[in-house]
Amino acid sequence: MRPTRRHWAWAVPMALALELRMLLTPYPQVFNIPVSKRFVMVSVAAHAIFGIGLGLAVRRLAALPRPSAITLQPSAA
Repeated sequence: MRPTRRHWAWAVPMALALELRMLLTPYPQVFNIPVSKRFVMVSVAAHAIFGIGLGLAVRRLAALPRPSAITLQPSAA
């Protein structure tokens, strides 16, 4: 898949899906975190910000020129 074919915002739903999966695992109980409305809102906001950063970083990195393939020549020994 080429990241330049998609809009950078694809990363926000992906990050939010990761957050939802984390909330459905024993993660909060393992770290003794009470799953309150505040915790969920802060965590969702943090993952949305992460998704924005990820999407923009992928878009920027995908636009960089790629190095050409290096062909190794057998050494004359």
